[in-house]
Amino acid sequence: MTPGVLVAVDVGGSSSRAVAVRDDGTTIASVVAPGAAKTGAAIEAAVLGVVRTVLGDVRAAAGGGGAVASIAVGATGMSSLAAEHGRFAARLVEVSGTTRVALAADALTAHLGALGDGPGAVLAVGTGSVALGRTDDGHWYRADGWGHLLGDDGGAAWLGAQGLRRALAEHDGRAVDGAAVDGGTGAGADGATLLAAGRDLLGDPSGWPRAVHGRDDPATLFASFAPAVTALAAAGDRAATELVDRAGRALAATASAVLRDGVPPVLSGVGGVLDVPTVSTAFRRHLATARPEVRLVDPAGDPLAGAVALARALAAGDPPVEAVSGLLWT
Repeated sequence: MTPGVLVAVDVGGSSSRAVAVRDDGTTIASVVAPGAAKTGAAIEAAVLGVVRTVLGDVRAAAGGGGAVASIAVGATGMSSLAAEHGRFAARLVEVSGTTRVALAADALTAHLGALGDGPGAVLAVGTGSVALGRTDDGHWYRADGWGHLLGDDGGAAWLGAQGLRRALAEHDGRAVDGAAVDGGTGAGADGATLLAAGRDLLGDPSGWPRAVHGRDDPATLFASFAPAVTALAAAGDRAATELVDRAGRALAATASAVLRDGVPPVLSGVGGVLDVPTVSTAFRRHLATARPEVRLVDPAGDPLAGAVALARALAAGDPPVEAVSGLLWT
C-alpha cells in the first residue's frame, strides 16, 4: 500500500463531506460544507472546495507534511461528468499531489459503505434516489438516479415537487391524479394543508415559478418542502399521505429493478429520507408486497465510509470493483 493520507469525499444535494485518515483508520481532519446541484461546475467546485480545506487541515496538523496516498470521490451526478472525468481528475492531482484518484457515482460509494464489496443491493435516498445491485460474480445493475427532471422517484426532491404540484392544483381548484379538489375551501381537504405549507415556505403561489426557475439548484428547493409533506402525512393529512405512499411505492420499484437474477435478495437502505418513519413504512410495505423474499439489512457504513474504502483499495493498487462505465473512473 502506498504510504500516506487517504482522502475521501462524499458530495450530495444537501451537504459535502471530506475526511482524511491514516492507514490505521485514524481521522486526521474532516470537513462539512454545502452540497451541490447535479451540474459539472457545481460538483467540481464542491469537491475541490472540501478537498482543499481538509488538505489544509492535514498539512497544518503535520507541520506542512502529510503526503496524500489516494483520493476517492463519490458524488451525486458524477455520471454526468463522464466526458470530463479526465480533466476533473487532473485538477485533483494538481491540488493533492497524488495520481491515485478515483471518481465514483454516489450510488457506488453508498453500496461500498453499506455492503462492502459484497453482492446484494443498496437503495440510496436523499435529495434524489438510486439503487445499485451487485451479483455474486461482480456484475452491476443500476436503477434511477436520473435527476429531478427525469427521475429520482421517491426522493426528497420528487416528494417536495409533488407536494407543491398538489398544492397548486388545490389553489386552482383542479383535479390532480384523479382526485377532486375543493378550491382550497376546506381545511385539511385534498391539498389545502399542502397549499398552506407551501405559502409558509415560498409565499404567494404566483411567485413559485420564479422561485424555482430562478435558481441553479431547483432540486434543493423541492427537497426543502419534503419535510412539510412527511410531517403532514404523519399528522394524517390525506393528500400528503397519498404522496408519501406513492413515494414508498416508487422506491420499492427502484429497489426491485436491481434485484435481478444473480443479485442476492439482500437490500440495505441509506439516506435521510429512509429515516423518515412515514416514508420507511410505506416503502417497506410496498417492498414486502412486491418482493417478499427480500431481506432488509442495516448498512455497515454510509457513503463517506464507502469512499474511504475506495481510497484505501486505490492506495493498495487494488480497487474493489472494475472501472464500470457510469459508476467508477480511475
